[in-house]
This record gives sequence, C-alpha cells and structure tokens, in this order.
Amino acid sequence: MIACIDGLKGFPDAVEAIFPETRVQFCIVHQIRSSMCYIPEKNKKTVMADMKPIYQAGNEQLGYERLLEFEEKWGKNIR
Repeated sequence: MIACIDGLKGFPDAVEAIFPETRVQFCIVHQIRSSMCYIPEKNKKTVMADMKPIYQAGNEQLGYERLLEFEEKWGKNIR
C-alpha cells in the first residue's frame, strides 16, 4: 500500500504504526510548495516550469534524467 500525504507532523508515523508495510510519500503539490520556500521570488516561475518535466516523466529513468538536467541548470544558480 502507498499513502500519499501532506506534511502534517506525526502522520507518517501514525500510518506506519497501523499499516507497517505502507510506503509513505508526500504528494507532489506539497513537495513543490516546500521546495519553493528556498527559491528567490524572481526565479520561482522558471524553477517551477523546469521542475515539471521531472514529476511528469513517464517512468523512473526518465524522471531521473530530467532531475539531472534540473540539477545541471539550477544546482548552483538558485540564490
């Protein structure tokens, strides 16, 4: 089973206590919102557009390749 949750503290522990075999992951919307806290306002729209190919990738390998492309572009440039 997979539980897709928001960032509510303690919720992952509660799910895992009742359903120990469950894989817990944050939903993509909450992951993006959390990431945007670290991005300067002037870069937010571009960074969000550049993140889209990562989470919209058709499979894990393609997503990883898109992540590497994102890292290449933004890894040292987000300030």
